[in-house]
Amino acid sequence: MKIKSAKIVCYVFCSINTVYYMAPFATMILALPAMLLEGGGVINWFYTHDSIVPALVIILGSGVLAFCLNFSIFYVIHSTTAVTFNVAGNLKVRHDYILPYVLPAPSAR
Repeated sequence: MKIKSAKIVCYVFCSINTVYYMAPFATMILALPAMLLEGGGVINWFYTHDSIVPALVIILGSGVLAFCLNFSIFYVIHSTTAVTFNVAGNLKVRHDYILPYVLPAPSAR
């Protein structure tokens, strides 16, 4: 959707369309390096399982989780601002450093 003003024409940011149109291109761009760098390891990993289904579930499940992560990032940035997303990330890192000192250590048996 376009928003027109006197001199500026800008596009409204839509997180769904961004992820929807970006994901196929990202897959195409990364497919060749992934096959060249990790192809043999993935093929060998398939042979470590009795059935190919668990390996495919792991691979496809990680792809779905990556899509959901990208969608949530774009949605948060669309709903708020990139600065809010950056501040939330910094707060998360701060909590990652503070919580181990605040929480009691597990008792040794």
